[in-house]
Amino acid sequence: MKTIFKPILFLFLLITFNSCSLKEECPSCFTPPVNFYFEFVDSTTGENLITNGTYDPEQIQIINIDDESTIEYNLVTEDDLNIIKVSSIGWETEVVNYRFDLAGNELFTFRVDATRKNEDCCSYTEYNEIAVSGIDYEIVDGTNIYKIKLD
Repeated sequence: MKTIFKPILFLFLLITFNSCSLKEECPSCFTPPVNFYFEFVDSTTGENLITNGTYDPEQIQIINIDDESTIEYNLVTEDDLNIIKVSSIGWETEVVNYRFDLAGNELFTFRVDATRKNEDCCSYTEYNEIAVSGIDYEIVDGTNIYKIKLD
């Protein structure tokens, strides 16, 4: 009886460990949140107001309305684009309320309600609300560039 039991036990263990994977069945994937881009343009001509020297990018501040902290941004200068890039939104579930100031004067407010999700082994950000208030603007088709129209 002992001689039959050992081979059967060995066979059972071999089949069990070969049939199941110790790894997760689906590969994990990660989609970072989108970047938000802001271009300040003349409301009449459409000309970029940083490129033509009307506005100094050093005078632009983005303020978190909720705690008055300053939000970091990058100025994209390649090919004379001169647009503001905000990449800190949507890495977690959050509601952000930002104020864009120029030389200490409020230009507009920007609100984003973002939910970070993890489904089917993938993480991504879902945007429940995106709103620009207090200024005329348009979104460039196929991009995430907000053209802020200033006089």
